[in-house]
Order: sequence, then C-alpha cells, then structure tokens
Amino acid sequence: LAQYVQHLVELYRRRFYWSELRTIVETALRRPDLPAHVRAEWLGVVAQAHRNVGKAADAIRVGHRALDLLGRPVPESRPARAWWVAGHAANLVGWKLGLHRSAERRQVADVAARRVMSLGELYYVGDQFERIPLMTVGAFTEARISANPATIAAADGFVAVVTTVAGRHGVARRYRDRAVAGGCDSGTEARDAADTLLAAMVVSLSLGDFDVVADLAARTVERRRVAALHRTAELALLLEAIGYFHTGMYDKGVTLADDIIARADNRGATVSLLWGHVIWAELGVRAGRVDEATDHAHRSLRLAGRMEQR
Repeated sequence: LAQYVQHLVELYRRRFYWSELRTIVETALRRPDLPAHVRAEWLGVVAQAHRNVGKAADAIRVGHRALDLLGRPVPESRPARAWWVAGHAANLVGWKLGLHRSAERRQVADVAARRVMSLGELYYVGDQFERIPLMTVGAFTEARISANPATIAAADGFVAVVTTVAGRHGVARRYRDRAVAGGCDSGTEARDAADTLLAAMVVSLSLGDFDVVADLAARTVERRRVAALHRTAELALLLEAIGYFHTGMYDKGVTLADDIIARADNRGATVSLLWGHVIWAELGVRAGRVDEATDHAHRSLRLAGRMEQR
C-alpha cells in the first residue's frame, strides 16, 4: 500500500492535482494498522495539498496532527516552548553521547525533521513568525538524529533561510554552504539534492550572492538531466534569471527566460510557463523591448486566468 500511495503522490504532485491527491491520501489514512511515522508522513502530504490550494490554516492544523502522532506536539504556552527547546537540546547531547541511534528512532526523527520544516514554512506563509525559531531548533536536532544526509542537508538549508530572514547573514552563508556540501554528497538522491540546491539559491538571492546563484543553478540543472527533474530545473533557471534582473544583466536574463518558456511549453507545464512569461516581461521592459514584454505580460495574465478556472 505504501509504495502504491507514494507512486500516486508523485504522479499527482507533478500534475498539480492537489484536491485529488488529498482525497487519495486521506482515504489511505483510514487504514488502522499504519505505523505512526507513515501516518505522519502522509499527513504531511495532506498539509501540502491544502497549502497549494491556498488553505494555509488547514495545512497548519494537519501539520500539528502529524507532529502529535510522533510525540512532538507543537508547544503553545511559554513553559511548553521552553521545554521544547530544552528537550531538543538534551536529545542532541544524548545523540552525541551515542544515544537515540536505533533504526526506529532514526526513522521517526527523519519524518519529524521534515514535518517540522514543512510546518515552519507554513508558519512563515501564515505570518506566525514567533513560532519559526522553535521549528528551527526541532529541525536541526531531529535531522542530526536521523543520520540521513539528505535530511541533514535540508535542515541546514532551512536554518540558512531562517537566519537570512533574521539578518544573521554570516550564519546564513555558513549553513547554506553546509547544505550545498551535504546536498551534493554522492549518497544523496538527485531529487533531494536539487531541493536543497534550490533552497540555497533562494538564500543566495536574498544575500545578494548572485555569482553563487549562477553556480547553484548549473548544479541543479545537471541533476535535472540525471533524474529528469524538469520542474526543478525550470525553478533553478527562474531564480538565476531573477539574479540577472538584480545585477542589470537584462539581455542575458531574457535569453534564460526564453529557455524556461521553451522547456515549460514543451511539456505543458502551466505554472513554469506562467512564471517564464512574468520574468520575461520584467526583464524585457528593462532591456528596452517593451512591445515584446507587453506580449509576454498578456500571455501570463491569460495563463493565470486559466489556472483560476481549474
């Protein structure tokens, strides 16, 4: 059952069938014999489906349920928050001393780390910024206990994003570099590596490290070639084009936007196509190609209208 559900999850994610995805996973969750970590993982999929149709509050509610199942309820009071931090600090010390290293504990920690990071992203979307530091502590600790290089790299990337927003740019760069190093480890799957590289690109854009953005984009596109991660490659190119926008390299950015549009159009990827036209319009205006930019802006509006009707 788990493999079948995972296959459907990947298929529906690629096609952006969020309502259908939620229905399938919620049906599978009715099975009474599911292990807690599997149930929590699938609840994470339900939360993602809610988020992608604009229901952030529902996504947060489901995210809380997932952590409750793992024995890590989100703290609501000041004493509970202090206990959350102290508990994770104690777990990290215990891990360094050789505790918390059973296969079952690592498996639960791997799921917990990813659910905590997803919840942190939802808090950002929902303007619940005061909760994000707690999620950062949880993600960092659970990822180390999981001993999964991909999860550790993702957690380092999460820390980099949070510290960028907090203005701790030196810390952000350090964790970004750690995330990239871990994400590009030979034992990390291409999809996980590409996701970590995308997070590092977002951090680099925010920090103004535009030369790093171009390098990370090239690495991400290479992983796309190996694993057929088309949408990930388009996102990487989009971030690179934004970097060219900020550095005044408008013509180079337009050429990249043309590439994004061609890739997305070739495989019928509406979301990537929409953003390709949007960035082309922004770059084209500044490159002095106003008529063409206007045409791309109109195309993006038509695509947006089509998406709203779905």
